[in-house]
Amino acid sequence: MTSLIDEILIPQQSATPGHAAACNCATCQSESDTLMGEVLEEISYQGILDAINYNVKNAKRVGWLDHKGKIVKYLGLDGLYFPAAEWDFAEAVARWQKANGLVEDGKLGPNTWRKLKTKIGLSHTPKSVGTTISARMKYVMNLLVTKYGFPVYGAAGLVGNLYAESGVLPNRVEGSTMAKPMRARDFAGRMTDFTALQIMNRSYSKKRGPRKPGVGLAQWTSPGRRSGLFTHSFKGVVLREKILFDMDAQVDYLVVELKTKYRRVYRKIMHSSVSLNDASDEVLYNFEIPGSILDPATRRKLPRSHPKVQKVFQRRRHFGRNTLRAYRP
Repeated sequence: MTSLIDEILIPQQSATPGHAAACNCATCQSESDTLMGEVLEEISYQGILDAINYNVKNAKRVGWLDHKGKIVKYLGLDGLYFPAAEWDFAEAVARWQKANGLVEDGKLGPNTWRKLKTKIGLSHTPKSVGTTISARMKYVMNLLVTKYGFPVYGAAGLVGNLYAESGVLPNRVEGSTMAKPMRARDFAGRMTDFTALQIMNRSYSKKRGPRKPGVGLAQWTSPGRRSGLFTHSFKGVVLREKILFDMDAQVDYLVVELKTKYRRVYRKIMHSSVSLNDASDEVLYNFEIPGSILDPATRRKLPRSHPKVQKVFQRRRHFGRNTLRAYRP
């Protein structure tokens, strides 16, 4: 019995007149070999099935699902009916891979997508931000206020915290300096100049990469939040390690994270009447949550009224005021 998936994925062949559809005679087999010959030269029958399965399951994760129409048109498949044409899609991807010196497997994975997206007009070049602290503060403020609709005080409270965490440097790793944001200690305690790929692939279990996990504008630390940063899709592109050099993409990830996982913080700092102090305190206490506001014994947050917490509040409010001055010189 032929399954539904077989009917969708396997090209249907018409029988030779007077022969059964599943006939194995020499004539039918010869026609079948002719029909499949071009495909088999490029990728095996099972390889095509594997490619279809991979593409269906991973299109969203890799970042090309929303651009499939453009891809189909570029590969010369425009007008085909999907999902029945997934077979043709995998074949076309394999042919394109072969023509462009890539592994010819029909799977539209990260390496193929990275090269293909430039051909369909989706390449992304980071914008120039500026080298001074004030320039970076102003740049992020403009993004938050004009693109994402943040009130000025809410944005300033957020950016002041970013300054405290990273100096508003998207490529900064925990334990580094602003002068050398990608230089930090490895698991053996040696000062090391890490590459972006080494930072992305940091592993505590394998003692690989920077010893401390924090990375990026907000010094994302937990495995889930770090992974979210490097797999974030910005304008249809998953930048992976290159996101460390892209302020716009990191700000976008920051806003998405606030909207989806820190809704209470997001609602408070987006309120039109929020004060700079309240916005700064909220981001610190319920979003950043640095070690300086935790009880050393329990690792739980100290009360807002605790002197240690109040001291950090005051410091970050000061950074928020500096941000306002940079935004409104």
